[in-house]
Amino acid sequence: MGYAVTQFVPNAFLPVYTCLICNGIAVTPLVLKCCDALVCEDCFKQMEKCTKGCTTNFKAKPLSGPSKRVYDLLAINCSHSPSCSWCNSLSTLDAHLNSECNFHPLPCSNRGCDGMVVRTKMDDHRKECSYRLCECMYCEENIVFLEMGDHYNVCPSFPVSCPHNREFFCPIMPRSALNKHFEVCPSVVVSCAWLAFGCDFVGKRSEMCSHMQTSSVPHLKAVKRKLVDLNPIEKEQIDLVQNEENNDNEKIEDKDEENSEPLLVLSLKRESEKLGNAFQVLQSQLTNKRIKLENFKSEYKKFKDQFTEMGNETNGLKKRCIDLGKENATLKAKIEKCEQANKQLIEIKNESNVLKKKIEKYEKEFTRLVVIENFKNRTAHFETANFTISGLEWSLLIYPQGIDFDNHLSVFLTVPVEKQSPFGWKRKVKFTIKLMNPLEDGFSVTLTASHTFYSEEVNSGWPQFIPLNDLLAKGFTIGNKITFEVSINV
Repeated sequence: MGYAVTQFVPNAFLPVYTCLICNGIAVTPLVLKCCDALVCEDCFKQMEKCTKGCTTNFKAKPLSGPSKRVYDLLAINCSHSPSCSWCNSLSTLDAHLNSECNFHPLPCSNRGCDGMVVRTKMDDHRKECSYRLCECMYCEENIVFLEMGDHYNVCPSFPVSCPHNREFFCPIMPRSALNKHFEVCPSVVVSCAWLAFGCDFVGKRSEMCSHMQTSSVPHLKAVKRKLVDLNPIEKEQIDLVQNEENNDNEKIEDKDEENSEPLLVLSLKRESEKLGNAFQVLQSQLTNKRIKLENFKSEYKKFKDQFTEMGNETNGLKKRCIDLGKENATLKAKIEKCEQANKQLIEIKNESNVLKKKIEKYEKEFTRLVVIENFKNRTAHFETANFTISGLEWSLLIYPQGIDFDNHLSVFLTVPVEKQSPFGWKRKVKFTIKLMNPLEDGFSVTLTASHTFYSEEVNSGWPQFIPLNDLLAKGFTIGNKITFEVSINV
């Protein structure tokens, strides 16, 4: 699809670059070899045959040469006009849209986001984009904002509570510390420490002290059985000792019927109870200290992180204040320069407006454009239509093949016959005739002369104004027409 004609600054060459298919100004113009018509590159890809009815040589080539230079120099407004006031040559439009225009939509740079946002709103969009990277407040890892909820479910630093926390109010801790906490948690179900000796008790760690106290005798008996199983040689000695104990017990029973248990067993039982009580107290104290230590470590880490963060923020704020001070001084100097430049610009603008008005007035009074259509079809000499400068009628006398057919264009300024006075009229003037080149003003041909016009000298000019080869080869006749700018000072 071509550019809209209304997007361009009005120009006599715009119709030359109209696409044959979409009727807009051609984008990436191609020239059809069959009829020299212009089409857009995309329009050509959709064509099956020439719409003008050409049946042969249906191919296209890129626009080149002087026509391509004129195309690149066409003045065009930004595609987002009037929001964007940019206006420049067509060749710079893409660079403007891709790097400068504040109203051109751009793709979001966040991976996964397919949104198109204008350049002026891109910063705001990046702050709100669901695919932006955000730092996890717990583990400081960069995570996509949209996936932050799933990340919290696996984050090793996310604060969680103990799943066994029903009786002993365990502290909140990072997820990565749970396994270590389970080693001391009083609510975790554990096996008896005497499992290796045959005790199959399973219960909460908080119940283990009570179990040790009440099961001291079975534990000791289990140890005894284990030792017997491990060392059969000592079994006989243990039996002898047991027999002696039994004999002693019988004697003691005879002396004291109220004592129903052997002295050795009573002694062992008392010692076991003391050990169980001491073990329970120590284990309880150890559990409490471990819990306090974990709480202290957690609070210390939080305090340390907060202190570090506050230090970083303080340093950042201090550096920012220094930078703002420098920026403020720089900005103040720039503002002063801008105010001075603005004053100078206003003065220059006022002077420019005055000068522009003078030039327009001068051009209006002393300059005229003369356009000659179908120039290539003319062979005989002819006189242009009359034009008025400083209240006087003039015209141009043109010889397309030269006054002596010497392959030069001949151009003369003349006084029309009907405007010649019969009573000895006379006009003394200085005149300039400029043959304008539409491709580049530097190629234009300008000649100046002075002459006194009267009844016997009504023409003045140049028999060899420009060679015909240069006239045709250098782009003066684009569109089968030539244009003269005539200036006369009377």
